[in-house]
Order: sequence, then structure tokens, then C-alpha cells
Amino acid sequence: MYFAADFASSRKGPSQQGLGSITLADVRKDVLRGRVETSIQEAAVQMSQRGVGSFVVVDGEDRPVGIVTDRDLRVKVATGEVPLNSEVDGIMSLPVMTLGPDQSHAAYLIQMVQRKIHHLVITEDGTSKSAVVGMVSEHDILAAPGDHPALIIREIRSSKAIENAIRWRNNGDRLIQRYLEQEV
Repeated sequence: MYFAADFASSRKGPSQQGLGSITLADVRKDVLRGRVETSIQEAAVQMSQRGVGSFVVVDGEDRPVGIVTDRDLRVKVATGEVPLNSEVDGIMSLPVMTLGPDQSHAAYLIQMVQRKIHHLVITEDGTSKSAVVGMVSEHDILAAPGDHPALIIREIRSSKAIENAIRWRNNGDRLIQRYLEQEV
């Protein structure tokens, strides 16, 4: 089992770049991951220690082959359906839902809602045929700075200078344009 390097090394805050260019890949933490032979108990302990809700199962080339989430542990292990000492491939969810690292907060959230999932694996090219570079959860989207509609509205309302209000309004316009392009 190992962790990905933090891929947010070039992250800039919202004040340094436009919200249209901020992606969740810029703010996401390391990804907990391991091989199919990892025990369920080992994966659960690591998830607990890291305070994360998922464990990405990868192959020898670091491509995602499955994902174990808190829900998998509750539904399959806590109920006694699968023993705790089994390997993670016995409870992992398939197929792994992936996207590329260049998406907006809205794009990640839309995919989660459409697919009825709470975690997206971020890969180099957005497919399960390339290496894992990150993970996005619903919590990440709600906690991250950026182009969330509620954040834009709050910033417009609290702006004391007209220039700030205009900047945030323009960010809102760009967000609406992206929503239209993505057919939200």
C-alpha cells in the first residue's frame, strides 16, 4: 500500500487565478491506494488513520481497477457478508468511475450526481487505462474554494469594493457559460 505524491504543487489560491482555471486537482490531497491482495482490515485501518472514505485498488502500472469505500465496508463487511481478513477485491466496487484532472468543480459534481457515486478517481487521461493522479469526493467539492455557485453569491454579497463584486460577477458568468456548455 502506498500514497500518491501531492499533485497540487502548483496550486494558486482564488485570488491568484480566475475561478475558471481552478480545478479540484489543484486542491486535492494524496490518494490512498494499494493492490488487490491488500486485506480489507489493512485498507480499513489505513482509511481510518488518514481520515478518508475510500481506498483505490490499482494494478502494477498504477491504473485503477476498483475502489473500496466506507459504504462497501458497512454493507459487505460490517454485516458479516465478507470476512475482515479477505482481500479488498472481494468488496471493491467496479467499474471505477474516472475523470481527468482538468475538470471544474461543477463537472466533477455533475458526474457524481449522474452516476450516483460519492468518489471519482482522477487519472492522467480521464480513463481507467491510465495512472491515478488524484481522488475527488463530494466532501472535497463542498469544502474546496473555487467556482461553487454558493461561494460566488456569498462573495458578491460581501464585496465592499465594486471591483471585487464585478470580478466575482464575471466568475459567475463564466460558471454559467460552462454549465450551458456541459448541458447542466
